[in-house]
Amino acid sequence: MKSTRDAVAALKGVARRYVPRTVRFLPRALALHRPMLGTHLRDTLGRRFPVGHPQAHLDAAMAWLARAQDATGSGGIAASWSEGRWQPAYPETTGYIIETFFDYAHRHGQAEFRDRALAAADWELTVQLPSGAYQAGTTADAAVPAVFNTGQVIFGWSAALNET
Repeated sequence: MKSTRDAVAALKGVARRYVPRTVRFLPRALALHRPMLGTHLRDTLGRRFPVGHPQAHLDAAMAWLARAQDATGSGGIAASWSEGRWQPAYPETTGYIIETFFDYAHRHGQAEFRDRALAAADWELTVQLPSGAYQAGTTADAAVPAVFNTGQVIFGWSAALNET
């Protein structure tokens, strides 16, 4: 007579041959992704975040960018919010956020954002590399010149030159 252990082993062998791999790993996948499943369900049902008037969402996003700038204390804009804190300023994103600040200031009568844009443009002058380029990554990273990042800063400077 075979033991229970032998029977279980035989069933596992059958399962391996006849049950698709994705089905066999489904319980483990569900366990790994359980925290995200609730979020996806709420997204699907439209209940994760309340949807308000577009202007309210725009104002909230701009306030968040303002906090990202204030967090650096330099005029530059933080790269992100991560690990429970604002990350160092990022020349590339600061460059194109300058344009966003100017646009918002004009279209929505928020003069504070014109001042923020000019402060960001001034900050960009202080972090330019001797070669004329701007670095990849944040100001806390190694200063490696990056063409793309330099181009984004130029967008911001162009907007600042048009404003002054």
